[in-house]
Parts: sequence; C-alpha cells; structure tokens
Amino acid sequence: MKRPCSKPGCNALIDAPARHCEAHEAAAPKRGEAYQQHRRTDPLQRMVDGIRNSSRWQKVRSLKVAASPLCEDPFGDHERKRSTATAQQVHHIAGLRERPDLAFTMSNLMSVCTACHSGLERGREVVASPSSPAATPPTRGRGEK
Repeated sequence: MKRPCSKPGCNALIDAPARHCEAHEAAAPKRGEAYQQHRRTDPLQRMVDGIRNSSRWQKVRSLKVAASPLCEDPFGDHERKRSTATAQQVHHIAGLRERPDLAFTMSNLMSVCTACHSGLERGREVVASPSSPAATPPTRGRGEK
C-alpha cells in the first residue's frame, strides 16, 4: 500500500511501512541521533534519567499507584464527566529538573491517567478540587514525569 512521505511538504508516495522517501530517509535518523546525543551529554537530563531508571523510583511509583489507583483528576475533567480513569502514570508536581530533592516525596507525586498527564506536561491550568491535591500548575517544560 502506498502512503505519502512523512517529511512535511513532500508528496512522494512510498511503500508502507517505510516512513520517508529516499530523498528524506538519510536525514531522518540523524535527527533522532542528535536528540539521543543531547540526552546523553546534558548533565541535568542524565540526572533525571538516573532517577527515573532507579529501582527506588520504581518502588515509590508502585507505592503511589497502590495508594491512589485512580487518576487524581487535576483538571476536574473526570468529575465533570462523572467518570473515573485508572492511574497509568505518576507525575512530579515540582519537576525533577527544578526539585530533584523531591523526586521520592509522596506529597510531590500525583497519580494520573495518560490524558491528564499530557495536559500537565503541556502546562494546562490545574484546578483545585477535593480529588486533586495540586492547586498550582507545573512550572516546567516538556519531558518531565
């Protein structure tokens, strides 16, 4: 089955499952390599990755999800829809880059569903509600969990 090249503006048709035409195939892996090189060399990112990959974090994360198995609904969406969602991620209220000392502090963690976590990472306005411990929005950029 034919599909268009994934490079914006390129209309070349390619065979699936390829993502890029021959003209753009060579450049595609280089972008990923540059990103991975940045992750490996940035000391702050290495520290964040070290926390996330630690067995201590895995244990604390498991404890948080066990204590709060449902999404803590930071935006009030579930409450408005009268629904619940299972927590699939644990979010750091104060980000790891800004406050690595709070990485394992339960009061700095929030159990959230994937949709709410995406909203938190985009900086969506958090609303205070009885089901949400966070009263202030996160003050960090993308990539924090």
